[in-house]
Amino acid sequence: MQQVTDWLEKLGLGQYAQRFAENDIDFALLAKLTEANLKELGVTSLGHRMRLLEAISERATTAPLLKLADPKAADTAER
Repeated sequence: MQQVTDWLEKLGLGQYAQRFAENDIDFALLAKLTEANLKELGVTSLGHRMRLLEAISERATTAPLLKLADPKAADTAER
């Protein structure tokens, strides 16, 4: 959960970290969040929801690239 907290802090939205932690939202679940989910989590500001959804989308497109660049992942890849 600390990774999600750090990520929210970098976005300037650290005030939501507690709510994400209370609801067990981790990086694996971020890509599945919808605007309605964010409202349910207490993200009342439309601008904040939009910022979060954009950041989640960007993270989803770059996360696979980060995994490929991880040398540990390359060592365990099937050959």
